[in-house]
Amino acid sequence: MNNIGSQFYKDMSKYDIGKNRARRKIMNLSIFIAVAVGAAMMYFKMPDILMYLTVAITALPGVIIGMKKDLDMKEKWQFSLQIQERIYQTDEMEVYQANDFIQKKGVSEVANTNRTVAEKRTGLFTKKGN
Repeated sequence: MNNIGSQFYKDMSKYDIGKNRARRKIMNLSIFIAVAVGAAMMYFKMPDILMYLTVAITALPGVIIGMKKDLDMKEKWQFSLQIQERIYQTDEMEVYQANDFIQKKGVSEVANTNRTVAEKRTGLFTKKGN
């Protein structure tokens, strides 16, 4: 069947297949060991809770490594334990004098109007005398 358009193939040089293969092997090996230990514990009729804990403790590190969660965890731990100094830079540095924030005479922050409180709150303007 003829395809319309072009087919684009992924550049496989960007993927590191060797490390991924090693990680998958570690994960598969840990899961295999966990299943074998669990089966042996069931054969010897050990308590279920002990079997579950042993299987989880055996399989969990391999699964974490196989899914590359160890790299994320390592990065988070390094970030949280690293002493960091943050510097913020602005465009201009403005120097203020001691009297720059003193209000000048004749300037009021409150508007001086003759409207009632209700008119100010609702925004309705009515003419007096009607």
